[in-house]
Amino acid sequence: MSQTTIQETVVTGREGRAAGAFGLRDKLGYLFGDFGNDFFFILVSAFLMVYYTDIFHISAAVVGLMFLIARLWDAVADVLWGRFIDTRKPGKHGKFKPWILRMSFPLVISGVLMFVKIPGMPDGFYVAYAFITYLIWGTLYSTVNIPYGSMASVITSDPVERTTLSTYRTMGGMLAGLIINVIAPLLLFVNNKADAGRFFWGAVLFGVLAISCYIACYKLSTERVTATESNENQAAFGRTMKGLASNRPLVWLLVVSLAFMICFMLVGAVNVYLFKDYFGNAKALSVAALVQSLTVLIAMPMVKPLVARFGKKKWWRQDCCSHPLCMRCCTFCRI
Repeated sequence: MSQTTIQETVVTGREGRAAGAFGLRDKLGYLFGDFGNDFFFILVSAFLMVYYTDIFHISAAVVGLMFLIARLWDAVADVLWGRFIDTRKPGKHGKFKPWILRMSFPLVISGVLMFVKIPGMPDGFYVAYAFITYLIWGTLYSTVNIPYGSMASVITSDPVERTTLSTYRTMGGMLAGLIINVIAPLLLFVNNKADAGRFFWGAVLFGVLAISCYIACYKLSTERVTATESNENQAAFGRTMKGLASNRPLVWLLVVSLAFMICFMLVGAVNVYLFKDYFGNAKALSVAALVQSLTVLIAMPMVKPLVARFGKKKWWRQDCCSHPLCMRCCTFCRI
């Protein structure tokens, strides 16, 4: 059986000083990572479809097909990039966070390009342009999000502290969602209609904010844990992929995660049409988003004390509604 040795290391910065123990600096740094991610992810999830249908005049069916193809490609790109990152050796500043800084600039540029409209072009051009730029953005998003998600395991080895990082990550995403969902409807629409110029400058604004957050994530967080893998373990990728099919809890977790992301993106896109076309006031979406985001932000700090007191397993089961279907899922996944 292959073995992997995990060890805590002391990391020094450019000035040669010890990085210090895990603390608030790392939590804020990790928060900024998803803060930057979600500036564009939520903008795309909620407003890109209405941009394509109302400004590029692409039919909703074609946009849906384009999104489906992009998601299928993402499944391949994520695995390939994850494998590539896994084979890299840690450098002076760590293994994962340098990739966040390197790939954040092309990611943001590709995001802005999605909201560029070249006037006077035929319909086929807009379809091709939308598909290519969206596919490029999705691929580059993986190059930042995968190392960012992996970075929590090398910032600290303590399970409770990792839960704290997860909480701060969620808070970062919620802060971005609060800004996007509250400000974007006021910024992007003129007289209840999507405006191409405002979409472009909105993308530039959120892109600058995203870059600033990525830089903060790079500067504030420190990778302390290194994993030394044996040659056998490094060659076990095929066995790992084969084992995924027999890991029923993990398969169900992936299915639930996929369903959640589909619902999240669907609700975000549909809400824009609901307020714009049914209620006749796209800017009113800001009020609904403000109430929703503030509710989640208030609840997020409660996660750590609950996990520390009850543990993830007991806390989850105390939240369970005891519905037969839920209880079956909990028993099946052994959580």
